[in-house]
Amino acid sequence: PSASGSARFVADAAIPLVKLSLGGVSFEVSYASRPEGVAPCEPSTLLSLHGEELDVAGLRSVLGLADMQGVLETLGEDEGQRERFRTLLRAVKTWAKDRGVYSHALGYLGGLSWTVLATWAFTRAAPGTVKTDAELLAHFFGTFASWPWPQPVALTPELARYRPDGKRDLLPVIAPAAPARNTARDVSRSTFRVLRDEWMRARALVAEARAAGTTLSWEALFQPVDTAQDLPTRLRLSVEAR
Repeated sequence: PSASGSARFVADAAIPLVKLSLGGVSFEVSYASRPEGVAPCEPSTLLSLHGEELDVAGLRSVLGLADMQGVLETLGEDEGQRERFRTLLRAVKTWAKDRGVYSHALGYLGGLSWTVLATWAFTRAAPGTVKTDAELLAHFFGTFASWPWPQPVALTPELARYRPDGKRDLLPVIAPAAPARNTARDVSRSTFRVLRDEWMRARALVAEARAAGTTLSWEALFQPVDTAQDLPTRLRLSVEAR
């Protein structure tokens, strides 16, 4: 760390990692310990040949890398297309954070789930009809506002064979790397309804913004949730120290 950077080790996270900030850019570095006697190898090889020997934290770390590699493989090598995808993903994540639906802990969706959804919508967008970033965003919200849940969202035919099972699979968003895992198992009935309503709200607002054709018309889409007005039920806690 220097005057322009900082580092923090988070040992008790689900995936132990080092949080770094350098030049105003924040990022995370995770790691995995190789099982005793296993020679250095590619993460994909470590996962396929020695996955059962990894500890829980190490397995999650390697799976995280494999998931991101799966996303990149799905997107292809065209850097122009990848940059267009990144624009879509930034918009989707900004919207999700502003609307309060970017959180595993609160029963919504985390970063990987939003990435999978954006990847699915991006790669299924018809090139002839979805040309602009606004059209792409409209395609994203239109897709998931009308998605037939609990049909899984999966990036490959093999992963699409995932079969929802019980109340933990209300909204299956399948991780890009095998084995097939639902990245949205924390979604409950109540948070599922919130997500569905937010997608429908966003679909309508994007349509209005595209029709208006002004920058100002897009502000409503990213308007933060007003907890005093938008939430039907609230819990207030008062804590006193004595």
